[in-house]
Order: sequence, then C-alpha cells, then structure tokens
Amino acid sequence: MRKRLYLFGLAFVLVVFLLLHRVPLRAQEEAPTLVKVPQDFASLQEAIVNVAEKGQIEVEKATYYEYVRIVKPLTITTADGAVIDGRYRNYPDAPWQIYVSGADGVVISGFTFLTTHTPRVGIGIRVENCMNVVIKNCTFENTCISGIELVGVSNALVFNNTVDASVMSLLIHHCTNVTVTYNVLRDADQSFHMYNARDIIFHHNNVFFDEECSHPTYPRISNTTCTWDDGKFGNYWSDYKLRYPNATEVEGLGIWDTPYQIDPDDIDGQEHFDYYPLVTDPQPPVSHGRGGSISLKWL
Repeated sequence: MRKRLYLFGLAFVLVVFLLLHRVPLRAQEEAPTLVKVPQDFASLQEAIVNVAEKGQIEVEKATYYEYVRIVKPLTITTADGAVIDGRYRNYPDAPWQIYVSGADGVVISGFTFLTTHTPRVGIGIRVENCMNVVIKNCTFENTCISGIELVGVSNALVFNNTVDASVMSLLIHHCTNVTVTYNVLRDADQSFHMYNARDIIFHHNNVFFDEECSHPTYPRISNTTCTWDDGKFGNYWSDYKLRYPNATEVEGLGIWDTPYQIDPDDIDGQEHFDYYPLVTDPQPPVSHGRGGSISLKWL
C-alpha cells in the first residue's frame, strides 16, 4: 500500500514538474516571428508584447494613438507611412512616442511622428542603454518637441530621416559608435546636441537653420569625438554662404573650399569642423535595406 502511494506521489510530482516547465516552452514556441497590425493585433503595443524576440512587426498605413515601449529585440516597420499621434497622452512622466530600453538589435523604420493635440507635444523616439539600433526612413513633424534621442547607446545608425522638431532634432548623449547619415535636420530652436559621446560619424546630412533669426542657435558639441565626413564628402549646411561669403566651390567635386565650423561658440575649444562641406543637398541611396547601403561592421 505504501509503495503504491509512493508511486502515485512520485507520478503526481512528475506531472506537475512537466506542466510547469512545458508552459513557457510552448509559449516561446508559439510566439509568432512575424505579426501584422491591425490584422493580427489591433495596436502596436499588443504586437510588440506578443511577437517573438528578434521578430518582425509590419504596420499598415493608419493613425495609431499610442506611446509604445520596446524592451526586446525586434523590427517594426511600415512601408506605407503609418502615423503615430501623441494626441491622447498626458505625458509629463513619459513623453516618448516610441521608447526603447535595454533592448539590443531594434530596428524602427518608416513611421511619421506628430501630435494633433497642442500644446501637449511629445518626443518621437528615445533609445536608452541599448546596442545595435537602427532608426531609418522616419518623419518627425514640428509638433514634436524633439525628434530622436539616443542615451547610453552603442552601435547605432540614424539613416534617411526627416526631422522638423520644434526644439531639438537630435540628441546623442553618452553614446559610442553612432553613424548619422542622409538625414534632413530642419531649423529646430536648439538644432542638435552631442554630449559625452565617442566615435560619432556625421556625413551626407542636410542641416537647415532659421536664416531669418538674428541669433540662430547652432549645434552644441561637448566632450565628444565626431568625424564630420566620410573622407570625401561632409554635410550640407544651409547657412554656409552666409557665414563664408568668400568661399568658392572646388571644381568638379561639389564641395566648398573653406571648412565649416560646426559650433561657432565652441564651448569646449575642440573646434569641430566639416572639412568637406557640400554645395548642394545630398540625396540618399536609391536602394537600402536593413541599414541601407551603409556598411557597418555591427550590422
């Protein structure tokens, strides 16, 4: 009798053990690697929660009133230009329309960020404490306070975005190995800032300033190492001729003969210069996939 009870108890423990260990395995096995919004999930956040790690989310063209959070590696894209509208969020504690934290290998592509509820305006994308991040093909309208914020990020590509944010187009803070290329950064009140960053590469961007302003705000670069060209070409600066009226074009090369000083105030005395400033707006490559035609070791 005791032997039978012992065997029954052992079998019960075994069944419980298998059930407890089977559930997460099944959940992981059943997590889809590709989900579509709104066909599979009605909201972006539902799709993010339910897709498998390193999975892909494809978003149809529509307006999504969301502030989403990403905490695992994934790719979220829209080929049709889906809109993320911060209209219904009272956001002082968390103003970011897409917030990525502690997730390596995140790709965000194709979205338009705005808010139709002023004066409550949000921030487009903020990425904190991550590696291997790609933000590309996005548009940030001037109802955003800030466009893209990278904080504590290693290995990032910011590619072919149009940022028309009202206050700051781009913030790079405590980051390493960030490439910013083929973006349009329009005349935000505080332009773009880089603080305590290393190995930043910034080239083939269109940077526009408010030339009607008597005291335009230039980029702020502090305790940062940055290369402002790819060895042949730098960036287009809308105020170049205003600041360097005697400069001439280097024949046949499409660049000016006088270097452009990035931060005229030069608060750290580092004297950042674009040595190959472009005469005309650069156009992005026709073909670009994950990371585009940009060659980076970590991609």
